[in-house]
Amino acid sequence: MTRAMPITFALLAWLAFALPVHAATERLFYEITVTAPGTRSQGWHGTLYDPDGQAVVFEPDDVRQTNTGEFIGVVCAQAWTPCGFIHSDMLRWMQTNPGNVIMDRGSWGYRLYVSAECTRSEGWRGELLHGGRIFRPKTKRVATPMGPFAWKVSVHLWGQTGWFHTVWPQPSPAPHNWPC
Repeated sequence: MTRAMPITFALLAWLAFALPVHAATERLFYEITVTAPGTRSQGWHGTLYDPDGQAVVFEPDDVRQTNTGEFIGVVCAQAWTPCGFIHSDMLRWMQTNPGNVIMDRGSWGYRLYVSAECTRSEGWRGELLHGGRIFRPKTKRVATPMGPFAWKVSVHLWGQTGWFHTVWPQPSPAPHNWPC
């Protein structure tokens, strides 16, 4: 019994340091909420968050450069159109593809988290939500009301892990954008 104690403590110490440290320091960076899901009035709203966790207020055509791409402020003109802060690559994609696909009455959403922000180890984790639950990958791609998302896994603390819109680029190699 006493021989097992040091091994147990060593294992617990290893687990404490081996688990990703960034999970404890990550913050919500961006969120998409589908409004009136499954109806003809379905739309979605994008919200960008500052380092203090406050929603960033936007003006029409407001542009924010971030380490995960450019976000543009889009006016909420009609309930059925995407609005708020929208990733510029998604806006370009929506010009030739349906960017608001009516699928079902279940709620959909997306959350993007950043960890080790403004460091060389900056990492991004994307979560898709459906029916109030985290959507677990059964395939590497999934259609959503916000367009197609792909499952990515980074072997490093930095990079992209989780769900990301198929047109989103990899993050910048070195932090240089807002809010850094």
